[in-house]
Amino acid sequence: MPGRTEVHPHPAGPWLVIHEGRSFGVPPRVGAGILDGSVPAAGLTPRHREVPEPQPARSPFRRMFRDPLWLRLPLASPAAVRRASGFLSPLAGPTGLGLAAAAGLAGYGLAWAGGWQRGWPVLHEGGLAPGLVLFLVTAVWHELGHAAALARQGYPPGRLGIGVMVVIPVLFVDVTPVALLPPRGRLVVNAAGACFQLGIGGILALAAGTCEAGWLRDASGIAAGSALAAVLWSLWPFIRSDGYWLVADLLGVGALDRPPGPQIGRRARTGILIHRVTNLAFIVAAGGLVTWTAGERLGPAGPWGTAGAVLIAALVWWGAIARGVRLVGTLKRDFGTKPRGRRRPRGRVRPGSGNP
Repeated sequence: MPGRTEVHPHPAGPWLVIHEGRSFGVPPRVGAGILDGSVPAAGLTPRHREVPEPQPARSPFRRMFRDPLWLRLPLASPAAVRRASGFLSPLAGPTGLGLAAAAGLAGYGLAWAGGWQRGWPVLHEGGLAPGLVLFLVTAVWHELGHAAALARQGYPPGRLGIGVMVVIPVLFVDVTPVALLPPRGRLVVNAAGACFQLGIGGILALAAGTCEAGWLRDASGIAAGSALAAVLWSLWPFIRSDGYWLVADLLGVGALDRPPGPQIGRRARTGILIHRVTNLAFIVAAGGLVTWTAGERLGPAGPWGTAGAVLIAALVWWGAIARGVRLVGTLKRDFGTKPRGRRRPRGRVRPGSGNP
């Protein structure tokens, strides 16, 4: 078998075949044929593909929100990620993730009650750099949570790397085979990262609340606060991150920003509509805030500051108008009243022909 082809059997679902960097979900008989050489991996066609790729957007602005992760640079090989995820997979079941999230919330609650946030923003010398390193550890732990949950579901994760989401540097892990899982399995994988990071963040917050004032307390507090902010950001449902995919999987749809197919029921269409209305309301509120404050903040900087304020406000409002237009189209397409045609005359039903 060529080194560029990997076959990963699965006990219940499709087998995963990775050929020349492309992922295929194939029936077990096809995967077994590739293993024994009777079926060439090069013969895999689009009809075998069960791991969908995002459709390309028509403009760079839309691509930014459809696939917001740019400049992907690998940090750990798939082999290293698979070893780590196999070791952590016992923690990535629904019970383990629930306990991790509960422990993290309890840690933050106890630390807040103990006053771990007092004394900021005055930082002791040497506390900032260790705090950023500890936060980076929590971010890696987040990605390993996704990888461990996928490994527990029977599919191998890919590489771990760093990228830029819109303008923010973020870590990522390749969990492309998650598309082969049933909805419950996808929910577990999508939630695992936030649960892992929330758990370790609660431990750091508790450490910050119990340590004496000094650089160690500040470092733990910085890492804990940053980890909590990262969890909330990852659960934000209006950009393609964990929260977006959680909502999509709860509704049973492939994506929230594409027109739903004819197989999507009315309940899921209603959920998509609520998501889009909420997204539009947030953008309108953000546009109002930017319009109200940008001139005051950037205007004193001179003509360039004023131009920057106008540009930022225009971009936000343009995004709001575009989403409003798509929302109207969604209402007409999915919830509009269909014109009534002429009633067909009733006739006899032939045996076995069904209703006319």
